[in-house]
Amino acid sequence: MKYENAFKGVSKIFSAQILELFAGIFSVIAAVMGIFSLASAIAGSLGATATFGIIAGLLLLLILAFAIVAFIFTLVGINTAGKDEPFFKTALLWLIVGIIGTIASSCLSAYVVPQTVFQIIAKVADILSTFYIISGIVSLADKIGNADVSAKGNLVMKLIISIYVIAIVIEIIQLVASVTLAGSVVSAILGIVVIIISIVSYILFLVLLSRAKKMLAEA
Repeated sequence: MKYENAFKGVSKIFSAQILELFAGIFSVIAAVMGIFSLASAIAGSLGATATFGIIAGLLLLLILAFAIVAFIFTLVGINTAGKDEPFFKTALLWLIVGIIGTIASSCLSAYVVPQTVFQIIAKVADILSTFYIISGIVSLADKIGNADVSAKGNLVMKLIISIYVIAIVIEIIQLVASVTLAGSVVSAILGIVVIIISIVSYILFLVLLSRAKKMLAEA
């Protein structure tokens, strides 16, 4: 195998994306439970509010566990693949920026504007990390001479970046909408839309990673 490190790294990233996909699906369910809990609170049903809130809370713990493992897999995968392809090293730098933005956002959860700003920073860093991972795959495909994976990589890159940009715009709208109680419901619904389109990006990325794994295994 000519690019053994890249194969091992991409395989790890592939596993991380599967975990991210499940986390995204659970996030949709948790968000729906959150909306039901908010609606129940508005209706004055304390029992339903507590039930939906508990379910959402348990799902959030599961999502957190998946996210932590996925991050570790991604970190190890990018670092390993970087031994064969420099683009992955740049992806690693943006991955670190993204996690710093996510941590800062969590620490500022009581302050809507700063929290949203750091969420957007984390999202942009995530875009760039994904961009450089895909750039690494395209570069390897070009070196190997696999025009199919190279072309699909460039297409997926454009689609995923478009999805991320849409997600950022929606998050900015959420920031404006969440200033009122009714706006909070709208914001929560928009949050679900963001999660759903993120799931689409995970699937696109998974398909590309799967093809890249096969390509590297046969190189």
